[in-house]
Amino acid sequence: IVLLIIVGTIITALIVMNLQPITVQLWPGKKTELISGVAFLLFFVSGFAVSLLLLIFFGIRAWFREKALLSKERKAHRFLQLLLKARGLAAVGAYKEAKKTWEELELIDPTQVLSTVEMALCLLKEGDAQRALKILDRARSVAPNNLEVLHTAALLNAKLGNKTAAIDNLALLLYQCETPQLLQMARDYSEEVGRIDDALEYHKRILEISSLSQEEREEFIEKEARLKIKKLKSSSLSKEELTANLTKLLKEYPDSPAVYCELAETLENPDKLKKIAEQSIKAGQRRKEPTFFFLAATAWQKLNEPNRALAALRVAKEYLKEEQIKDIILAIVETSVKEGLINEALQELKNYFTAYPVQASDFLAADSLAISTREKLILYYLYLLHLKGEYSVEEKIWRTILEGNSEESTSTKIKSAKQTPNPVLSTP
Repeated sequence: IVLLIIVGTIITALIVMNLQPITVQLWPGKKTELISGVAFLLFFVSGFAVSLLLLIFFGIRAWFREKALLSKERKAHRFLQLLLKARGLAAVGAYKEAKKTWEELELIDPTQVLSTVEMALCLLKEGDAQRALKILDRARSVAPNNLEVLHTAALLNAKLGNKTAAIDNLALLLYQCETPQLLQMARDYSEEVGRIDDALEYHKRILEISSLSQEEREEFIEKEARLKIKKLKSSSLSKEELTANLTKLLKEYPDSPAVYCELAETLENPDKLKKIAEQSIKAGQRRKEPTFFFLAATAWQKLNEPNRALAALRVAKEYLKEEQIKDIILAIVETSVKEGLINEALQELKNYFTAYPVQASDFLAADSLAISTREKLILYYLYLLHLKGEYSVEEKIWRTILEGNSEESTSTKIKSAKQTPNPVLSTP
């Protein structure tokens, strides 16, 4: 600008001082007025001046832009560093320190969502779900339809016992993204609040979109039967109407233990109860599941026919695996002892322990106070042997158990002493 003013002043002075026209010979045959030459020179110099101005303008603009980009890059690098630190602290259970880091992250979080959600999860793990939900509301105001925000809100509401609000959050989630996990959460919460129809709808949708194995599909079908039973029981039905509806349900789910169990409890007609017991045995033979045989035995006991109950349990041994047979044998022994059939109970145990002899290890792996099924069988066996005076067999079993435990205890102590490593410092 200064250069243009100076050049303009000089040219104006030249024009004022030389008012008479002056002709300048440029080359042979080409002449021009002095004023025209001066004007041409003015435009030439003005071009340089304008170019210089544009260069300065765009240079300054590029400098500010580069400065802003470098600032963003430093902020992004800082964000990633704090993100890794916060996630690491949360991973090792340092939730208070992680929460402080997330609060620092919130100031530089470009979305205002990630840090808020993670802060809420840290508070949830600390046990403060109420405060976590309040903090999450900030993220919901910024991104109300964000999937992670809605999912976290559903978890927090469920934790606080507000299953209805959790279902509402899941409904918004399912509108955007339908997955088996979300459907299962919505189904379970709906069942807990008594919305059985909604739970059934979610359950059917899970079966439609999931690729399930045969075993998983059978479990889901059983769950569907249980939901329908719950729906029937929640309805205002008389006992006769409930029995009639359960009978219809049995035709729809012929292999459902839950339906058989409910029918066995509600039926009072002996003929119908006998029919249910027989159908339970057939279902158990098809499905190879002990539940059906237990139901049949319960039905026969309800009809005061213990022999038929024992017969139903003995049939189960032909269709079940060794782990399942233990429960059947225990039921046979308990029923036999209850009915005073001591010899039959003892013979059943002898047959079992002939196939699967008593081992010292049966009592070594007792990590909990609960008695396992096999331990109960051994105790029954010892009791019945003592009752029938077969002391030599009883003594042999006790010796096996006691000597095995004694050897194990001694060897464990020696092994532990030998294997104790010398302390090695990681630093000098």
